[in-house]
Amino acid sequence: MAQLLEYAAWADELSDAQIHEIAEDYFSTRDGVQEKLFQNAFRKLFDIPETGELPPLNQKLRLFIIAQEIPTRVVRVCRFLRTSHGMNITCIAVSTFQTEAGERLVSMEAKVGDEGVISSKTEQKNTSQPFR
Repeated sequence: MAQLLEYAAWADELSDAQIHEIAEDYFSTRDGVQEKLFQNAFRKLFDIPETGELPPLNQKLRLFIIAQEIPTRVVRVCRFLRTSHGMNITCIAVSTFQTEAGERLVSMEAKVGDEGVISSKTEQKNTSQPFR
């Protein structure tokens, strides 16, 4: 949890230029990557014309924990952050199986992520039904 939140805090402060730089540094280390410039890769991936403007980046963070096993205490904290503090966080448990024919099957189960995300505790309080 602490590592995820550290990454989120770091990423939340990145500017568009910093994101471009990080991506281009990554692209430069990969032989199979054809596009070395972020803008070109983004345009190609999202089918944006060369004259089209790229959207602003880093407007909303989405956090994911994906593992074979997710401890109950982690699920509880993530559900609390999602439902009480509006963090868009998802926990997915992944299992793999191999059939007798040698095929590998992957099963995924969302442990956290189906609940609604609220924007604030005030909003949560205002949506509750009055006592009768």
